[in-house]
Amino acid sequence: MKRALVRSSLVLLLFSTAFIPVCAIGQPSIALYFDQALTQQHADCPDAPPGTVLDTLYLAAFGFSTPIEGIEYKIQFPPEIMWIGFSSPERGLKIGDPINGLSMALFTPQDASSPVIIEELIILWLCEGCVTTNILIEFAAHPMTGSLRAVTSDLVFQDVIGYTSVVCGGCVGCAPEGITTASRATTAGYALEQCILDCPAGDGGVILPGELPGQHHTPDLDGDGFVSIVDFSLFAVEYLMSFDPDKDYYCSDNVDLIDFVLFTRHWLHSGSIPVEPSTWGSIKAWFLD
Repeated sequence: MKRALVRSSLVLLLFSTAFIPVCAIGQPSIALYFDQALTQQHADCPDAPPGTVLDTLYLAAFGFSTPIEGIEYKIQFPPEIMWIGFSSPERGLKIGDPINGLSMALFTPQDASSPVIIEELIILWLCEGCVTTNILIEFAAHPMTGSLRAVTSDLVFQDVIGYTSVVCGGCVGCAPEGITTASRATTAGYALEQCILDCPAGDGGVILPGELPGQHHTPDLDGDGFVSIVDFSLFAVEYLMSFDPDKDYYCSDNVDLIDFVLFTRHWLHSGSIPVEPSTWGSIKAWFLD
């Protein structure tokens, strides 16, 4: 009886981990799945006329020791698949698209220690049946930064491994694609967050409690006291394109994914809400408990 119970437990354990690449355990990674349960990284072309079947791909992140708040990537879709759009706008703000390079900042930090859905992508199948086999869907570095990476809740860039998915074939196994090549070295912890709070107006920063809006730069870029789509358009138009100290909330002399994460923390609130350890520290502690 005990032997049977042990055998059953082992089967359940293997089943629960079978769909995470073995070499990805403990390594920050992303993968595309064809089902919401995150069990299928391969699928066949539908037996229907090309261009008549819509489907959803689920982008999942896993292997992170710290909650994530942002990610940047590119997806190389094969001719058999056309990307149409997103089905989950409530998850965060986005600049760009998966085909040409996407930056995404999440509204809520996500515990991605185990697989969690970050995005849902709507696709149109352009193939009928499996005339060709082992068609790969691959991740690539964001073309503007040369990186495939995420930003964690302690405002640190984290290298990410992207795993291929397959159309009309079995899983290709543990085959990482697109490891980042352009991470910026940063230090984590209180000193880094103090930079966000203490930067002089000429170098970025956010408004501190009790201070007037003009004393520090703020995500409220149009000055109406509310961070909205107008501010987002002003931020996005120059994102990764040129340096604007008004948008460099991280004091790093460039406007990148970390600044995008900081902007999104203020979304639909007053620009005077501070990004400070007392606020975000409690959220981080909740995720790390």
